[in-house]
Amino acid sequence: YNGEICIPWNTNINHILRKHVISTLIHANDSLYVLGTHNSGVYAFDFYGNLIWNVSTADDLQNNTVHDLSIDNNNNIWVALDNVISCIENNSDIHFIRPYNDDIGAVFAALFHEDYLYLATNQGLFFSKTDRKEFQFHLIPELSGEANSLKIFDNQIICCHSRGTYRIEREKAIL
Repeated sequence: YNGEICIPWNTNINHILRKHVISTLIHANDSLYVLGTHNSGVYAFDFYGNLIWNVSTADDLQNNTVHDLSIDNNNNIWVALDNVISCIENNSDIHFIRPYNDDIGAVFAALFHEDYLYLATNQGLFFSKTDRKEFQFHLIPELSGEANSLKIFDNQIICCHSRGTYRIEREKAIL
């Protein structure tokens, strides 16, 4: 709006803006705008209208009906949905981790160490190199079964597993 008339904003997200019922919009930081929809979750875009991310039920948002958005002092986005409130950690280096398949199980712990991200799950200990654009998780074969926790002790990764305590060296487990 230039004070007299509304001028269309020709951006890459116009198809999103036209397609969904928008319920709320906030300015999250100097370069990020976040909008909530009534049917497709939450979208974030930059000042130039480039889509940064979308969170919906496909990404485990409880539902796609966003009633309100708020931002806290840490720049996290709080989403008011039907009967629940969700928090999107906006300052995290990781927004979504999608496992390479459904066999990864329930995640009990996550740990970054050097060039790796480790996930302790009820299906075993998984790792992914962090130097890739997308996470590709692989099972450490010796640690199939329930991996309960991950801790760093004396610069060593220690994994508590249902079969014992293991030291993790990159992609190998040592009892």
